[in-house]
Amino acid sequence: MAGGFLLAAHPVGAPFEERDPNQTPAETHARLAKAKEQLTKNPHSAFWHDQVAVLYSWLGDYASAEAEYRAAVRDNPNSIIDYYGLASIIERKGKRADREWEDLYRKALSLDPNNPTGLLGYALFLERKGRFKEAAENFFMCLHALDRVKGIAYIDPNGAAYSFNVEAYRDEAAAGLKRVEKTH
Repeated sequence: MAGGFLLAAHPVGAPFEERDPNQTPAETHARLAKAKEQLTKNPHSAFWHDQVAVLYSWLGDYASAEAEYRAAVRDNPNSIIDYYGLASIIERKGKRADREWEDLYRKALSLDPNNPTGLLGYALFLERKGRFKEAAENFFMCLHALDRVKGIAYIDPNGAAYSFNVEAYRDEAAAGLKRVEKTH
């Protein structure tokens, strides 16, 4: 953290690349400059690579965001949240990136198999791919994981907080489970 505050955090319930609606582009550029300054001082800091990646993605510079997320997972291969951030950027590439996207989610889930964000995202991916039995398992695991979330935040084993609307996740997972159960 710089000056006691996070320069960038993933907005509650928003995709990783979506800009914080409470921040103007000028403020985002200013925070990006501060984060890049910190990254210059700490070039192997996964935290600062993550911060720069988030800010680049908010500004729509997805190529730079991807490079920073890759540096974050290179410098800290256990940074679960950065695998999800990288996957959100990779997803923008479309079908050609499906294998890499799935590999990133599998890696993140191997580090934290109870992460509702990962379980729901992976279940939706499996459903889109027609892998309904696997999707049903992941929707079910997501619902079970959500039962253990206290408040609006899930804390992963590395201490990263995932803030989201628990009821919206629960509704999406339950609806997904119903959809895929009808198919097999």
